[in-house]
Amino acid sequence: EVNVNEGIFSLAEPLPLEGIEPSLFVYAPVDTAAVRQGLARMAAMIGDPGISSLVGRVLEETPGFFEAPAAKRRHHACTGGLAEHTLETAENAVALAGSVRRAAMDTDVILAGALLHDVGKASCFRRQGFSFVALPEYTLVGHTAIGAAAVMQHA
Repeated sequence: EVNVNEGIFSLAEPLPLEGIEPSLFVYAPVDTAAVRQGLARMAAMIGDPGISSLVGRVLEETPGFFEAPAAKRRHHACTGGLAEHTLETAENAVALAGSVRRAAMDTDVILAGALLHDVGKASCFRRQGFSFVALPEYTLVGHTAIGAAAVMQHA
């Protein structure tokens, strides 16, 4: 006689999260090392040494920046999504600034803005199990104000 239900109870028992590293089971399409290099390359394109240094410090010293998602659902909602979104935004900003023919563009400011525009999101998400949840400050304060405060701390 074959019993197909044998063992199903033990499969339904959840395992405690202690001792389990969720990142081993989560697919994240982001190559963090490549994104980190790309962001450093973009920051190095900033000609003003003060702005370049500030941007580099903020990106490297903001806890969670290279791990956090850029959003809960809409875009780059994965581990490392915030850094990847930031790199893509900076690359697009440089390309767009270069396409404007009849106006002088301060590419240092454009690039700094693109690289720092979402830095406040790094502290707005917390890992919960295999995903991230938004913290109350994400809604109550907003990532823009949190990001501005982070930049001011490094200025």
